[in-house]
Amino acid sequence: MIGEFPRLLAIVRSHPLAARPSLNLEDLAELKIIAPSPALPPELRRAFWPPMETPSGRPIRRTTPAHTEQEMLGLVAHGSGVYLTTTAMLSHFSHPSVISPSPECHPPARS
Repeated sequence: MIGEFPRLLAIVRSHPLAARPSLNLEDLAELKIIAPSPALPPELRRAFWPPMETPSGRPIRRTTPAHTEQEMLGLVAHGSGVYLTTTAMLSHFSHPSVISPSPECHPPARS
């Protein structure tokens, strides 16, 4: 393992849930998650994307896939969905319309 990185949820500033300091896995059922690229290996999908449903069984919807970090931030900034990411990614990429409350819903990412 090279490192462990806390999770963040990239969400457009204008979304009502963006004002909350943290979100949990149940909150994700109210959002559309930007889907992983179809080319992404299944083990990375399992490691970096939330499950398909919340602990209570509510579906976590997927939307348009993003193929790059820049594409993901553009989709988030336009309100097309949210993206579960890490502090490592957001230290290299940012967008003025995107903020990142801390989710209490996913363990840190390990790489």
